[in-house]
Amino acid sequence: MKKQISLLKVQATLDGVTFYQRKGVNLVRMASGPSKDQILTSPSFEKLRKNMSEFGAGMKPIKAFYKGLKKNDRVAIGSKLSLKLAKIFRSIISRYPGERGQRPLQISMHKALLAGVDLKDNLLLDDVFSAPFSLSANATRNEVTLTVAPFVIGNHVERPTDATHFQLVNYALALSDYAFSNEDKSYNPVNLPFNGKYARAVSDFIALDDALSPNISVVATLPEIAALNDTTSLLSLVGIRFYEKIEENYYATPTNAAMSIAEVF
Repeated sequence: MKKQISLLKVQATLDGVTFYQRKGVNLVRMASGPSKDQILTSPSFEKLRKNMSEFGAGMKPIKAFYKGLKKNDRVAIGSKLSLKLAKIFRSIISRYPGERGQRPLQISMHKALLAGVDLKDNLLLDDVFSAPFSLSANATRNEVTLTVAPFVIGNHVERPTDATHFQLVNYALALSDYAFSNEDKSYNPVNLPFNGKYARAVSDFIALDDALSPNISVVATLPEIAALNDTTSLLSLVGIRFYEKIEENYYATPTNAAMSIAEVF
């Protein structure tokens, strides 16, 4: 690459030469590969455009998935989670016949592919919290209850050195199926009002020095939704967060924060 030495600094491609800027330095190089316009319009790239459409469809539900998690439980999210979820969603799309680039993303028909996915690759929920628990959804699937019978804390909780207490997290998330729209040439949620709606509920603070946990029941109810329809899935995530109690205040510690998609209703 060469530096631009002219007084006029441009960023464009002209006659096979690309002028661009990197880290404040104006550079020039020979252009290579197709242009953006060629990729978007040329018949030679039709297959690529269809693959790009389905790749984009696999990414769209991830924004809805992250909506509440990044606000409340960012420390429980691993760096590779987006790629892991996108792979699952693209796998669902590939199972259907039809024109490539317009095939449906029917999450509701493949719930088992999401159940059991941990949000971190290097720290599974079971590595930190191994006590048996149960999850149940009500008939209208707008509410999930997490139930945990008393357990020996020292045997089932991996305690960070700086923590004194922990909470269990019950996170419920509505995730719609997606379909291709001929009108705007993109994938959209089938049930937009439901998509991304979430509820987060937590247990009481539980002392790590206690020998036995109490009975735990945590209910997460989706806001403004009376019932989910068949083309919307209800994801139930279970997590654990740790805290250090100083006087009467609890301060969150990021160590060992973990969460998993435990069930999909």
